[in-house]
Amino acid sequence: MKLNFVKSEKNINLTFPEKETKQPDNPVMNLTAIGARNFFAENGLPRPAYEASRRLSFLDKESSPNWPHFADAVEICQMLESLWQNLSEEQLKKIKQASLLHDIGKAGPIAATAEQQKSFVKVFNLIFEKEKYNEKSIRELTISEALQVKVEEGQLKKSEAIVLLKNLCEAAKDENREQTKISKETKMIDFWSAHVYWSVDLLKFLNIEEEIIKIVAAHHIWDGHNPENLASINENQFKLMLADRYQAFRRRSGKNHQETMVILRKTAQSKLVKEKEKILCEEIMQEMEKLKDFIK
Repeated sequence: MKLNFVKSEKNINLTFPEKETKQPDNPVMNLTAIGARNFFAENGLPRPAYEASRRLSFLDKESSPNWPHFADAVEICQMLESLWQNLSEEQLKKIKQASLLHDIGKAGPIAATAEQQKSFVKVFNLIFEKEKYNEKSIRELTISEALQVKVEEGQLKKSEAIVLLKNLCEAAKDENREQTKISKETKMIDFWSAHVYWSVDLLKFLNIEEEIIKIVAAHHIWDGHNPENLASINENQFKLMLADRYQAFRRRSGKNHQETMVILRKTAQSKLVKEKEKILCEEIMQEMEKLKDFIK
């Protein structure tokens, strides 16, 4: 079932207040998610803005403690702010907004209902203890196989797995891109990657500023996902992409700072062809050396 929203007629200048001005109905919600919700409400913005706020809250309160999606976004935002104080206020605001919104697609496509969005977040939350299951890497498992693993490990009831799979497939049934079509046979790597396209879809739907959308659109370009067909990567796009990868290696893969920077440089060397982009990327990574003590 598709949701029929009334589209906003103006660009939304997303601002995230540091303190909530209304009593939150769920005190567990992350403070920044509360700030987003309150901003939407106080400025009388239409339903699509509430949709974005709701998705941010799901990525916060529905995420497992070991994989806090919105907390990841907040930490990336803080990293970028600490590194790029020399940017103009306007440019810093844009990159911070992009960092807070870049993974909003992890709550699923625009058509997803609230319950379906929760299902997408839960599947993104799945944690796998082994590198392989039945000779398949986690990336190569289908969604159905991944859910079955969690049932066998006792982390999901069979009835829960059935509902999750049904919600995912139902929400994405009208997707017309190969990258975002979801079925029980979809591989986990393709499921994970679809969020880039859904993030861009939602931000376009909200009439978010184009520059912010393009920063978000570039954050998995090295993984072959380029929803805006960008011909090159600019400075702000590099900053978010590299910060996102850095944070993922540090928080999720357990790499230390030095190991992470080696991986980033090797990846840049293998992915970049244009000399201008190579120089720009290295300049940004040199600044990122200051992050050594940022994540303990």
